[in-house]
Amino acid sequence: MLDAYFPELIANFAASLCSDVILYPLETVLHRLHIQGTRTIIDNTDLGYEVLPINTQYEGMRDCINTIRQEEGMLGFYKGFGAVVIQYTLHAAVLQITKIIYSTLLQNSV
Repeated sequence: MLDAYFPELIANFAASLCSDVILYPLETVLHRLHIQGTRTIIDNTDLGYEVLPINTQYEGMRDCINTIRQEEGMLGFYKGFGAVVIQYTLHAAVLQITKIIYSTLLQNSV
């Protein structure tokens, strides 16, 4: 039974990770467009000891993409991606621990 379902779980994990890596820049653009014009203060997760004000006005999606690319470079689209990495690391750990526990239970029941 473990051999039947575990490959599906791994495939689902890999597909979710790939989609998050591919679509994260679009999420960044959409979030920036959503909070523009507001007096938003966010935590500086890169340094961890200060907050950053966000005061931006974009003229549209294309302007937002160009501004991020010019001011922050291509890595600017992946700001905050560390939280996603931590999420998937924990997800992978849970999958591995579950596999080990389930394998042990199957061996003990035989």
